[in-house]
Amino acid sequence: MSRSWEGRLLAIGGPDGRRRVEVEHAIEDVRTLRVVVQGTLDEARCAGLLRRASMIFRQHCARTSQAS
Repeated sequence: MSRSWEGRLLAIGGPDGRRRVEVEHAIEDVRTLRVVVQGTLDEARCAGLLRRASMIFRQHCARTSQAS
């Protein structure tokens, strides 16, 4: 895995580069949080992020959203 992307918060889509985004709180429906994403998943993939790591993360997110 590309070391420069390890431990970074990435957006699934949107413009490349570091930016602030608002996201829904994981357990409080009426609350949003502002977070800083370091780039997109595609950017990280192009820089060498392993494809398997992103597939595992997406599977985890899908299971989490189905459980709600």
